[in-house]
Amino acid sequence: MDYFVNILGWLGTGFATILNPYTILMMCFGMFVGLLAGALPGVTMVMAVVLTLPFTYGMDIVPAIMFLFSIYCGGVFGGAIIAILFNIPGDPMNVATTFDGHPMAKKGQAGLALGIAICSATIGGFLSALLMTFASPLIARFALAFSTVEYFAIIFLGLSTVVLLAGKSISNSFQSVFIGLFLGTVGVESITGAARFTFGSEVLMGGIDWVVVLLGLFAVGEVFEMLATRGGYSSEVAALKKMIRAELPSLKTLWGLRWTIVRCVGLGSFIGGVPGAGATIASFVGYGIEKQVSKESDKFGTGMVAGVAAPELAANASTGGAMIPLLTLGIPGSAATAIMLGAFLLHGIQPGPQIFQNSPKMIYTLFSGALFCQLILFVMGWFTINLMVRAMRIPEHIMCVFIIVFAIFGSYALKSNISDVWIMLASGYVGYIMRVYGYPVAPLILGLILGPLAEDNFMTSMYHYHNNLGIFFTRPISGVLMVLAIVLIFVPFLRKLKSKRRLETAT
Repeated sequence: MDYFVNILGWLGTGFATILNPYTILMMCFGMFVGLLAGALPGVTMVMAVVLTLPFTYGMDIVPAIMFLFSIYCGGVFGGAIIAILFNIPGDPMNVATTFDGHPMAKKGQAGLALGIAICSATIGGFLSALLMTFASPLIARFALAFSTVEYFAIIFLGLSTVVLLAGKSISNSFQSVFIGLFLGTVGVESITGAARFTFGSEVLMGGIDWVVVLLGLFAVGEVFEMLATRGGYSSEVAALKKMIRAELPSLKTLWGLRWTIVRCVGLGSFIGGVPGAGATIASFVGYGIEKQVSKESDKFGTGMVAGVAAPELAANASTGGAMIPLLTLGIPGSAATAIMLGAFLLHGIQPGPQIFQNSPKMIYTLFSGALFCQLILFVMGWFTINLMVRAMRIPEHIMCVFIIVFAIFGSYALKSNISDVWIMLASGYVGYIMRVYGYPVAPLILGLILGPLAEDNFMTSMYHYHNNLGIFFTRPISGVLMVLAIVLIFVPFLRKLKSKRRLETAT
């Protein structure tokens, strides 16, 4: 009891410190930058954090970290806005939001979908910040037990959700993820340095950038599909788009999501606390688990409220989780927190166990700021949503031009390489063909992003444990994760077998 009272006392001190005009202004500006970066195709949240790091050199440590953390939180949510409205994920972590968010938009429920997303993001971020405040040492100690074996197991768990992302055909979903895994092998192998599938091309030596493929599959592919549908959306969909109004979900709707909140916030905070796992894995696993436990799993992908809430809860909960190993161990839990580590070091502060003893006021000021940041996210996120909803009233042919221009700009801006633009356009055509023939595009992106990570951790584990595959099952944490992944893979097949037997019994 004294432990919690002590923490509450420090939080009060932290709020008294954080609530000054300069710090609040920097948090609001950071949130604006993050929301903008998330909502612009090709501009990632990590890119925004990197580009703004030099501006923190002259700041004190608290405003500097809160500025970067606000960009982090804003960027994680910002991509959900265009994911719902235009089926274009701003970041890979927003891909799962498109599964039910965009179908809701097509049914004229874009306002409700955005309301669910902003509420889920705020709740997920707030609860994970609370968890970060009260359970940092415990969770960080658990995450420290992770080696490359456990990293591979958790990435494999993320890949196993591909069966839950399948539409009518599980085999099509598997084929899609295998294409993504293959594309992830293109380029120079990170451990041995061997060139694979480059065909002598210098362009392919650096591999295929997932951001380029993401823009092509979703942005350009969506435009091709829309233009192929008699030059745009149907008259019914167009009429619904003009009537869109942003709306917050009712308390009854949020209460109906209470167990979704518990599951996804816990899962997102845990995955965020594992260094290197991040919001992308959290969002996919959150969506997959929610679809698995839902009584209406067959309706996921058609515009389910839980299908929008789950990935947003998990992804935004990972922001607080990623800060836990950074503050308690000095190990960044994500790319964004790795940049924040640089900000700490620039100000002469080394995160780790001693920071709680040497600078408790600063740490709990940051904790208070993380909680307050969620209020800023809600207010500014809601304002941004209302602006973006108006963009839905723009005629389709004009919107298509803007999407294509942003996609070209975003793909070229990554490396200033025109080859990325051609790869992006080719990916758009592939995305359109996949949609026509019923192949889901999300598993391809999942395989492309997680494939190289899985390979690196698998190969490192094999070198370290002398090619002993049993190590993935004999270590407790990795064993549990691997068994859970295998169960997730086979559950849909067992469900189909069970329904087939029911039909046979009925006849």
